[in-house]
Amino acid sequence: MNGRGRGGGTLLAIGTAILVPVVGILLLNFYLRGPSPEELELARAFSPTIATGADAAPRAVPISTRELAATPTFTPQPTPQPSPPPTVTPGPTETPRATAIPTPEPTDTIPPPRDVSPGLAATVSASDGLNVRGGTSLEFDVVRVLRFEEEVVLTGNSFLDGDLQWVELEGEGWVQARYLTFSDQ
Repeated sequence: MNGRGRGGGTLLAIGTAILVPVVGILLLNFYLRGPSPEELELARAFSPTIATGADAAPRAVPISTRELAATPTFTPQPTPQPSPPPTVTPGPTETPRATAIPTPEPTDTIPPPRDVSPGLAATVSASDGLNVRGGTSLEFDVVRVLRFEEEVVLTGNSFLDGDLQWVELEGEGWVQARYLTFSDQ
């Protein structure tokens, strides 16, 4: 940037800093000094009463009879009152009766743990398929997914995690026993 552009901006800032207070003082002087004699004479010509110091007195302006007759008169009208809202009387209400809601039977019951022997065959009963996991909890990765009614063979190893029984499949991982139908059932 050259020095010329920078100096111009500085001069503008200084000029603005000086000009703003000067304009403010002039406006304040204008508002505080009051009307000039010329302005008072002009106002007197258009107004019936202008007070000008100690000799202020209202001037009478003649009004003709025709002007009086043409002046409309105002007659106040009563304000309409809103009508009260209609009274609503409630009719008889029926007391609701308590109805017994049957307790639903759990649809996904966990069968009791069972003994599993090596080489026991089972069929997948989960209609959406069954996740085979790398260990005995849902936190282990899914190794593969078995199809509905696919037959599997168990190793004989099982693990109880609370109410859940995990059984080991030959060479593949672990599944929950509740999603299997055993051949000896």
